[in-house]
Amino acid sequence: GTVAAASPGLGMFTITFSQIADAAPSITVPTLYRASRGAPTSATLTVSDPEQYTSIAWRIDNAAMTAGTGASFTLSAANPAYNLKAWHFLTLEVVKDGVPYNKTVPFTVEY
Repeated sequence: GTVAAASPGLGMFTITFSQIADAAPSITVPTLYRASRGAPTSATLTVSDPEQYTSIAWRIDNAAMTAGTGASFTLSAANPAYNLKAWHFLTLEVVKDGVPYNKTVPFTVEY
């Protein structure tokens, strides 16, 4: 399964799960900017072929207040849970045939 994201200024990036018969991960690290700095301030990630999974969950920096479920998830530099200037980590977990697969993607927030 793959995850693709497109956002103005970010280009495309893909998350793949090598355990589910995919090639090695190919990821371009996104950088988000606080509104005072300019764009892009957000990026939306969407899971390709979500119907193959029984669940899809997202989490940032392993914090409960950043959790989300469903085929799409939006990163936002306006979110106070992770808008400090730093590296952050987005974790995606999908379940296929009763087996969980995890992928963690780093991203940065700049002022």
